[in-house]
Order: sequence, then structure tokens, then C-alpha cells
Amino acid sequence: MTPARFHAAPDVVVREGGSDRADWRDEGVCVTWTAWPADPWYPGEHATSTDPVKRAAAWAKGRELCASCPITGLTGPCLEDALAHESGSSYYRHGMRGGLDDTERANLARSRQRKTKREAAATVGRLDDIVLLLADGVAPEDIALRLHSSLQTLARSARRAGALDIANQFERADRVVNPGAHRVRDHRANAAKKRATA
Repeated sequence: MTPARFHAAPDVVVREGGSDRADWRDEGVCVTWTAWPADPWYPGEHATSTDPVKRAAAWAKGRELCASCPITGLTGPCLEDALAHESGSSYYRHGMRGGLDDTERANLARSRQRKTKREAAATVGRLDDIVLLLADGVAPEDIALRLHSSLQTLARSARRAGALDIANQFERADRVVNPGAHRVRDHRANAAKKRATA
């Protein structure tokens, strides 16, 4: 549901503290939309047309508004929230969120699932290589060079495979090699924790 929908129905009451609305939603263009009853995020006619020209025209205004929004984009919280709440079910997928219509979000969700499955399959083979190289006494930095990957990527792969000791070893090596990057990451994580507890 687009946050602007709350403006369209004055009888809807969102209780203070009882809402699941995140702070980022207050910054969205859809919240300040005043041209009701037109709703460009839920176009009626031609939104599901098989004609690409009609379909593009139906979603054009919504795309234009989403493009001017400070919180949209392929990694923005609006799109991530939509993908998380839709969770692969087309029943909950409708309208435009994060600059993508329902069909585009479905395609993106499927693409991400395929990528995750490919990475998981590659992780098993990669982990075998990592274990053999570590047993031979090869340093984590050299393993990353041999496997044409970063220390952080190898740490994530090992963590996904459940090899936490190997993941920790690569993360420690990455902290030594890239101390500045970790300071920035730690600072951002601490700032996010402070905001969450405030």
C-alpha cells in the first residue's frame, strides 16, 4: 500500500506507535501527492496490457514521480520494503513501488532468487578450494588472489556455507588489509543502531 493511500481515506486511522510505517516513508513523493483522485502508482486502464506502448503510457506518470523521489532506486528502501512484503506471492504484488511496476518487481525477485541459488551452489565448490588452500598453509590474502575474489566476498561465502571459523578468519584478514573501509562500515553500523534505539 502506497503511503499516499492514507491521505485518500480520511477514515483510516494509523495509531501512534502501532503503525509499521518506517521513517523513510515520510520522505516519499507519494506521501505528499495532492492531485487526488488520480493515483499514478495504481493505474487502471492498460496497466496490464500486452501492448508495450500502452503499458508504458499507463505507468509513465508513476515512473516520473518515482524518479524524482529521494528514496527510490534499485537499492532504495521503498523497493526493498516492497520485495520483502511481497515475498514471492503475486497476490500482494500490485501498483508501483520503488520505481518498478508489479511485473518488473516480480522479475527482479525471480532474478535475485536465481542469483542466490547460483551463489549457494558456487559456495560449496569454493569452500572446498578454500579449505584445501588453508590446510596447505596459504594466507587468506593469497587465497583471495588465487580465487579472483575479495576477502569480504570469501568471508560471506564461508558464512553462508556455515563455516563460521573460516569466515571469521577472512574477515580478520580483511580488517588488516582494509582498515579504513571497516572504520566507515563500523561507524555506519553504530549510527544505525543509535537511530534504531532512539
